[in-house]
Amino acid sequence: MAKQGGLQQHVLQFEGLLTMLQYRKPYEITSRYIGKSKEVLDWGCGNGHFSYFRTQNGISATGFSFEPSPIFLRDSPLFEYAVGSPDDPVALPFSIERFDDVFSMGVLEHVYQTGGDEIGSLKEIHRVLHPNGRFFCFHFPNKYQWIEPVAKLLGGLEYFHERKYSIKQIRSLLDESGFTLLDWGRYNFLPRNQLRKLPASIKDNPLIVSVFQGLDQSLSFLLPMLCTNFYFVAEKK
Repeated sequence: MAKQGGLQQHVLQFEGLLTMLQYRKPYEITSRYIGKSKEVLDWGCGNGHFSYFRTQNGISATGFSFEPSPIFLRDSPLFEYAVGSPDDPVALPFSIERFDDVFSMGVLEHVYQTGGDEIGSLKEIHRVLHPNGRFFCFHFPNKYQWIEPVAKLLGGLEYFHERKYSIKQIRSLLDESGFTLLDWGRYNFLPRNQLRKLPASIKDNPLIVSVFQGLDQSLSFLLPMLCTNFYFVAEKK
């Protein structure tokens, strides 16, 4: 599907199955909660790969970012797009209680880089959600993950998160911004994005991918505190 839709040439993480499957947990959680009639915001949609996942399953999505609309979604009748203003990085150009659900895919931990802060963004998301609306956060960096500290020692990682979080910090952020935590967990024990540089014969090999996925799931179950990412689902109080 990704090749046919032209997604791979625009999304580095989709260059191979090993890196693409880092989103398996977000897709599973999303499918567990979301129906097809929802009004949903993909907050900070970036290259649009999460909105693409929704539209390819016949579900509409509204994207929001500071960048131009994702190229491969511009002609989709199921996708709407709104551009934010760098002059007010926290504000969302939507009416109060517009959305049933809001999604963040690796965004919340970066809002400080555009002049915002986590609490300010969460309160704005709270404003545009319906009563009892939900906020889904994925790829939220775990404070106690093992990959980035080891990679720093070895000099083998291109990017490091300056901010990482514990579940205690997540609970505090949500409580201060008017949310109740419904569900949370950790996922992706093994490195992912670095594997996109591997030859296609490895990163797309069904047997290798299957073994890698099985190992990742086992280690995530046995040592969840060392996984790379948090996910959490919160409800507007």
